[in-house]
Amino acid sequence: MSTPPIQHRPLVPADHLERLSAAADALADIVAATPGPPELVGLVDLAGLGVEPDPSDRPDTLTFTCLDGPDPIGRLLGLDAVPEWWAVGVAANSTARSMDGGPDRWPVTFVHLVARDGTTVNLLDDGRGTRHVEGPDDAVHTGRVPDLCRRMLGLPTAPPAHGLVPMLVDLWLRELLGAAAERPGLAWAEAAALHPAARSVGLPAVAPSPAELVRAAEDLTVDADWGTWRRICIRRGADPSCGLDAASLRWLDDGSFARLVLGEALPWRTVLDHLDAVLPSDTADKVFATVRLSPSPAWPPGV
Repeated sequence: MSTPPIQHRPLVPADHLERLSAAADALADIVAATPGPPELVGLVDLAGLGVEPDPSDRPDTLTFTCLDGPDPIGRLLGLDAVPEWWAVGVAANSTARSMDGGPDRWPVTFVHLVARDGTTVNLLDDGRGTRHVEGPDDAVHTGRVPDLCRRMLGLPTAPPAHGLVPMLVDLWLRELLGAAAERPGLAWAEAAALHPAARSVGLPAVAPSPAELVRAAEDLTVDADWGTWRRICIRRGADPSCGLDAASLRWLDDGSFARLVLGEALPWRTVLDHLDAVLPSDTADKVFATVRLSPSPAWPPGV
């Protein structure tokens, strides 16, 4: 019986810093000239394939995969980089506008590349004649694009910035939205009972205060972290907050899982504004107080 050949991952070229920078510049030129959906990009070292490029040619081949659909970046979830790729990334166009609310709009271009050794480069062409470049260096960036690109290569992402309490708040607010739609007159005792920590030891028999509810959530998660929660979700076959299946949960690591879960939830301010309009004032005030006393997530920024 013949033995199948062992597939080795390509080595990162010795001159990979220069090649990452050159690839980022080339990609910015390409996507700016041909606007369209974001592109998944793979870098293939021609020499690693036994091809000796002409000195005037690029030493890498750039492969492109169109990321279309309503959630283009979400299509990266669960993908493994092609073995021949020594680096992967995303190149995309977008539209910028003035922060003062003016009518001006102009195109910008973004490129993110990460090599198999974790070296990263970010490029933003601001559409006004300047390219802002970070790297190449070994900085570990956070966000959907950096997280998913690193996981495609099997690289670890940055650890979670917070414990599980913000996730419990997200679950609670989602439950409150559904309950308030059916029962706008929801009393505080009913609202508090929907909190995942409501049945933990030490809560008053009737209805906890906002501070007591927050302490119960902190007590509930003191011996658990995102890794614990991810393993529980894998055993259950899915994550209850955003519906990730077991295969996706295994593909992610703890940091990327935490940021994905928190990033999928509605901003707390948006939910509180809605609940304030439909719940009795006493209930809405105590919901608001509970959320304000809870640690806010560091991701997504500005929530």
